[in-house]
Amino acid sequence: EPAQAKESAPADAAPPPAAEPAAPAPAVPVPVGTILGHVFRPDGSPAKGAQVRLKGQLRGADGLIPGGGEVSRTTEVDDEGFYRFEGLAPGCYDLRAECGGYAPLNSGHGYIINEKGGARWFARLRPGGTLVVVLRDLAGAPLAGVEVETASGATAPTDATGQAVFAHLAAGAYPVIVRGGHDETRMAKVEDGVTTTVTVVLGAVLRGTVTLEDGTPVPNAPMQASLELTGGAGCFAEGGTDPSGRYEFRGLGPGAWEIRMGYVGVWSAPRPARIGDDPVTSLDLRLKRPSIAGRLVRSGKGFSPGMVRLFREPEGTVGSIAVTEEGAFTFYDLAPGGYVISVQPHRSGYARCEVPVKVEAGQRLDGVEIPVEEIRYGEVELEILDGNGAPAESVQVFVGDREGKLRRSTSMGGPVSPGRFRATVECGKREITVQDSGREVRVDVEVEEGKTIYRTVRLPK
Repeated sequence: EPAQAKESAPADAAPPPAAEPAAPAPAVPVPVGTILGHVFRPDGSPAKGAQVRLKGQLRGADGLIPGGGEVSRTTEVDDEGFYRFEGLAPGCYDLRAECGGYAPLNSGHGYIINEKGGARWFARLRPGGTLVVVLRDLAGAPLAGVEVETASGATAPTDATGQAVFAHLAAGAYPVIVRGGHDETRMAKVEDGVTTTVTVVLGAVLRGTVTLEDGTPVPNAPMQASLELTGGAGCFAEGGTDPSGRYEFRGLGPGAWEIRMGYVGVWSAPRPARIGDDPVTSLDLRLKRPSIAGRLVRSGKGFSPGMVRLFREPEGTVGSIAVTEEGAFTFYDLAPGGYVISVQPHRSGYARCEVPVKVEAGQRLDGVEIPVEEIRYGEVELEILDGNGAPAESVQVFVGDREGKLRRSTSMGGPVSPGRFRATVECGKREITVQDSGREVRVDVEVEEGKTIYRTVRLPK
C-alpha cells in the first residue's frame, strides 16, 4: 500500500472511548469514494488480524438509495489496526469488525458516500458476553447431545451436564432454538462481560384461551411469554392463538412469567403467569380495555416496511410490534386517552412518521390507515467558525427534526475539512446542532430534494 494512501493514529492519541468509538481529529479530508479507520482491542492496542466487512446499498440513477444495487467487500487490518476501502460508488454503507476472541462490532448506522467526500469509522472491540443454555427434563435430569442454535448462526450440542456454551456474543437479544425434534425457542439477553444462563425444561406447558370482553375469541394472534432472570437477563418463548383463540407454550422453566400478545401485528399488556412443579398450567386472558387497529399503506395497498410503536406522555413507549405482511397492526388492552402511533421503517429509503390518535373507554378504534412515504434527500453544507472567526476543528455535528425527536449523530460525509461539514440529509424541517467543548449552536433549516442548503455557524468564544 502506498505510504501516502495510509493514515496513522497519532502516537500520543488516547484510544476511543468504549461507549462511542471515535477517531482523533482528522488532519486531512477523506478522499472521495473512501472509508477508512482503525480497529482497536479493548485495551486500546491495534487489533492485528481483525477483518472489516463492508456492505452497501448503491444510489440509483434517480438519486435514491437504494436503487443502484448492492456491494460487499472485506479487508484485513494491518499491524497498526488500519483499514481502507477505496473506489466506493455513491451510496449508504454499513461496516462490521470481526476478530477472534472478541464480539463482532457493527458500525450502528449507514455511512453516506457521495461525490464530495469519504468517511471514517474507528472501532473498539468488546469481549462480548457468554450464553449458557441448560436443558433439563421435568424430573430435572440433564439432556445431553441435543443441538442448540442461536441467531448468530452458531450451533452446539449439549454436553453430559446438559449445557451448550456460546462465547464472545455481542450484547443484545438472541433467539435460542432447541433442535433435535423439540423445536423449542427462547430469547436470551446477553451483556458484555456477563455470563447469562438460560434453563429450558422440556415438557412444562402453559395453555389457555384469549377472548375479548364480550367472550369473542381472538384467533391467529402471535403471543410471547417472558421470564426475567437475575442480573438483568431474561428469556422468552413465542407462540400464538389458533382459529378458536386457544394458545399453548411448551418447555417453560419454573418461575414468574409474563404473557402477552405481541411480536407481529398484535400487542396487549402483559399478564402474570407462574410456572411451578405442575406439568400443565392454565391461564385464560380476557382483553377488556380499548384497542387501536389499522394498517400501513403505500399507493392505497397494505405495506410492511417494519415496526409500529405506540407511546403516550408521560409513560413513554406503551408497546412495539412488527406489522404483518399486509401492513396490519392491533394494540389491545389500552387505557383511554391520547396516543401517538410511530412508524419505524426497517427498509432503507422509507421515512419515519407519527400519527396522533385518541381512544375512549370501551372503544375499538378501527381503520387507522397510515401512508408510508419514500425518503427524499438533499444536502447540507456548513461553514463552521470559532469565536475568533477562524475555521473550527474537532467539532461534532448532529442532525434531527425540529423538535429534536430524531436527534442523532451524523457522520455522513464529514466534517470533510477544518471548518467545513457536508452531509446528505432527509428532506424536511431539520435542526442542526454544532458542539465544541461544551458549547453548542443550533440552526434550523428546511432541506429540499436535490438542493444544497448553505449556512455559516459561528461558535461562541
